[in-house]
Amino acid sequence: MRMHVAKTAVAVAVLAATIAGSAHAAVVTLELTPSADTTIFEESASSASGAGAFSFVGNTAGGVARRSLLRFDLSSVAPDSTVVSATLSIYVNRVSSGLESSAASAHRLLADWGEGASDGSAGGAGADALAGDATWSHRFWDTDALWASAGGDFAAAPSAVTNLAPTGASFWTGTGLAADVQAWVDAPASNFGWILIGNEDVRSAHRFYASESTATSVRPMLRIEVAPIPEPSTYAMLGIGTVLVGLAVGRRRRIS
Repeated sequence: MRMHVAKTAVAVAVLAATIAGSAHAAVVTLELTPSADTTIFEESASSASGAGAFSFVGNTAGGVARRSLLRFDLSSVAPDSTVVSATLSIYVNRVSSGLESSAASAHRLLADWGEGASDGSAGGAGADALAGDATWSHRFWDTDALWASAGGDFAAAPSAVTNLAPTGASFWTGTGLAADVQAWVDAPASNFGWILIGNEDVRSAHRFYASESTATSVRPMLRIEVAPIPEPSTYAMLGIGTVLVGLAVGRRRRIS
């Protein structure tokens, strides 16, 4: 009898430990492409490229800035999840002549903005802004929705900084980026995405593939790792397992 009770206690303990382990849900990795992305052009308040195959960041040879806006739909992340890490990547395919690399920062945007149907050129010039486009002056073209500050409303402190590659993939990552994503998961209405700003004191223009690129493998991507909270049923099973362990141990003590 003692051996039977002992075996029962061990088996239940193993079951409870297994359930407890499942309560700490495995980290889930999600890879998301932008739900909206566009470029805004310093030299023209009425230029945009919401539907362009390329985005731009940095300062051109003519001394005018390009800034890129990106936003990601996080509705696939379970509410109350914990964001473990976040990495934003782009794929650079052209840089200013002679430029090896240049720093670029990702800042959390503080106001909503739009992506219209304008299609800028591959050479870096914007097209005439269309309804809903974000521009250097407007959050939504043809409306009274202006940026509070021309060039975008964003947090002064960057969420992440990286050196853009002359070609190929470039990455932003770190606790600041993860904190932004966590804030957006907790309060979806505050998700306005990021603005990418290059070194605008020097010639630093980089062109990279936008979400409209026909090559899906080079589109911008947000890779996040999240730890979802366990289902209520998991907590219930864990509670049952714990009670069974207690009963089995108590019975063993009485018999012995």
